[in-house]
Amino acid sequence: MDTVIFSGRISKSELLHERKQWHDRLLASGKLDQHRVKDEWERWKSIARSFGYLFFGLGVILLVLIIYAMASRLAH
Repeated sequence: MDTVIFSGRISKSELLHERKQWHDRLLASGKLDQHRVKDEWERWKSIARSFGYLFFGLGVILLVLIIYAMASRLAH
């Protein structure tokens, strides 16, 4: 799960792995340090990831229940 959607922040290792071209453009233009932020997102990252998986699981369960309801309605 990509937790960037929750914070708008990405670690340097993730940036180099997933968005290398963007990193290279920022580095070449000298703007990389302007985007660098030191914060406590790492503490909250596992909580955000847990909620993300919880809501994804809830969505899958609801989808299965909707399909079951439709199938049982068609069977009658």
